[in-house]
Amino acid sequence: MEYRQLGASGLRVSALSLGTMACGGGGYFAFVGATDAPGAARQLDMVLAAGVNLLDTADLYSDGVAEQILGQALKGRRDRLLVATKARFPIGAGRNDAGLSRQHLIRSVEASRRRMDIDHNLAAASLTLTDEDRRRLHEVSAPPLTCPYSHQRVGASDRLGAADRSLLGSRE
Repeated sequence: MEYRQLGASGLRVSALSLGTMACGGGGYFAFVGATDAPGAARQLDMVLAAGVNLLDTADLYSDGVAEQILGQALKGRRDRLLVATKARFPIGAGRNDAGLSRQHLIRSVEASRRRMDIDHNLAAASLTLTDEDRRRLHEVSAPPLTCPYSHQRVGASDRLGAADRSLLGSRE
C-alpha cells in the first residue's frame, strides 16, 4: 500500500480509503447498500489486511446510522485506523444545522464522537482551507479538540474548487 504524509500532522495515511456510505442503508442512501455492523467489521479486516488505514464517513450517511455501525465495527481495531467524517452537510431543519460555523462544527464533531463511541480527541482538517476556514477551525479546535495540520488542495478537488471539509480522528 502506498502511504502519504497528511499535511504537517506527522500522520501517514493510505492512498486508498474505505468509504462507509453503504453502512445502514437508510433514507437517500438505501440505494447504495445496507451493510450492517458484522459486514462492516469484515470490510475493516479486509482493508486492514490490504494496508488501508483511512476510513471515510459523514454524519448524514443514513442519518448518522453509518457512523453508529462504523463505531461498532471499530471495536478492537480503532488504534490501527484513522476516521474522517464530513460535517458541513444539513443534519436538521434549523438555520444552524449546516455549514462551517463554529457552533455547527462543534455539534457535528461531538455527535460523531458519540455515534462512533470515540472518547478521545479528534483533529479538524480541511482540504481547501481559506484564511477564514483556518481561523474557524482553530477556534473550534480548542480543547478537547486539536487542529495540528491542514491539507493543501489536491487533485480533482483543486480543479473543481470543491470545499470538502473533513474531521479526522486519531489517537495522539
